[in-house]
Amino acid sequence: MLIAATVSLPFTLFAQQTTVGVDEVLASPESFLGKEITIEGYCSHTCPHGGKKLFLRGEGKPLRVEAGDLGEFDKSVLKHDVSVEGTLREQRIDEAYLRNWEKRLQAKQESCDSRENLCSADRKAHGGESTARKTIESYRNRIAERKAAEGKEYLSIYYFEADSYQVK
Repeated sequence: MLIAATVSLPFTLFAQQTTVGVDEVLASPESFLGKEITIEGYCSHTCPHGGKKLFLRGEGKPLRVEAGDLGEFDKSVLKHDVSVEGTLREQRIDEAYLRNWEKRLQAKQESCDSRENLCSADRKAHGGESTARKTIESYRNRIAERKAAEGKEYLSIYYFEADSYQVK
């Protein structure tokens, strides 16, 4: 009995995870949402400010991968095929999210304006605030389109939370 239990134990504890490509995940994200899987793709970008994010590509759109408890990704993954174990997550953007974003923009503007418009000039030079406001308006339009088409009053932004990774 002890031998049989020992032999079957590894199969129970170490069941093989599903390995999927980025395109497959993004084609039907709902079927992978919240599940621990391994994704593979080409690392097209790593965030230069701390390496906490990277972007994996297949043939289509990229998927954002967040380092989470890993802290940061090594910069050497850039322009390589990478295998990442973790969980697909969803961020929902709805009207409450957009109103909160607008409040933060307003508070930032008021804070900057009280310092002789230094930040205001910088915003104009870089298109910062107007770009954020355009993005908010674009999200509102996309939410309205989705509500009309699917009855859902939010946008789903999918990202992957990494537990481990390796360069292929």
